[in-house]
Amino acid sequence: TEFLRHIERCQSLVYVISPLETELDSEQLPEQLWQQFQTVLREVTEYGHEADKKPRMVVLNKIDLLLN
Repeated sequence: TEFLRHIERCQSLVYVISPLETELDSEQLPEQLWQQFQTVLREVTEYGHEADKKPRMVVLNKIDLLLN
């Protein structure tokens, strides 16, 4: 919760989702990325202060590794 306190002052949020190296070749990758996003979103929602209502963007990290 201490970690999330700074988001009260943010106007928007960027969620960076990053697959593990071992997940890159997995057929489960889309589901694993979705679960990561859901976990972060749940934590932000539980934090309160209407943080989950702020504009947001989801960024996939390591996307270049997925394209190889």
